[in-house]
Amino acid sequence: MILKEYPFDKYGSSKIRVIADSDCACEGDDAFALAHILITSKFDVQAVTAANFRHQEDSVQKSYIAVRDLLESMDMLDHVRLLKGSLPMRSESDFDISEASEFIVEEAMKDDPRPLFVCVQGAITNIAVALKMKPESGERIHCI
Repeated sequence: MILKEYPFDKYGSSKIRVIADSDCACEGDDAFALAHILITSKFDVQAVTAANFRHQEDSVQKSYIAVRDLLESMDMLDHVRLLKGSLPMRSESDFDISEASEFIVEEAMKDDPRPLFVCVQGAITNIAVALKMKPESGERIHCI
């Protein structure tokens, strides 16, 4: 029997490029899921991006603080890039560009043979804004 080959299998021992996009202040298990991503030795975590939740204006800031506190408790604050995400989109054409969405585009368009996996934990706003900014980046991002 031949098992299906997944994209990450063909890179052997090299690490997988990952951005963790997290609404870390939303539910109780968010910090555990994010911690698992951060300690997975196969992952080359490029950044953690704070996501919004429940269309609350202060949710990105709450997520940012929760991620920062987690990184600090794991002694990783100085080793992992943390970026604020976009507020909820007001419409398909009315949205805020954030440092997170800019970074997602930048990382997706990098000349790197490894695919970029974005582990989305919550609202997919940061990805949606990135795709609005540069639609062709969508062909270079694998959302999980």
